[in-house]
Amino acid sequence: MTKLKELVGCGHGWAEERAMMAQDIVEQRNNGAITPSEAKELLEDLIATDKLEAVADNIQLKAALISAISIAAKFA
Repeated sequence: MTKLKELVGCGHGWAEERAMMAQDIVEQRNNGAITPSEAKELLEDLIATDKLEAVADNIQLKAALISAISIAAKFA
């Protein structure tokens, strides 16, 4: 979650939005509002390559976002 928090303030709207959405998904999973499998599916959708490619303008930031969300998905 620390990496996601860092990405929220990165200054790139596309990454900040996805990081905030990932945080919300993790929180919902932790609160029991969604199942772990639902959380994993939603998190994986956030980093779907074709959707992310369309908006990502910084390769290093894109890699950091994918890494942070992938880690969160492993714990879903």
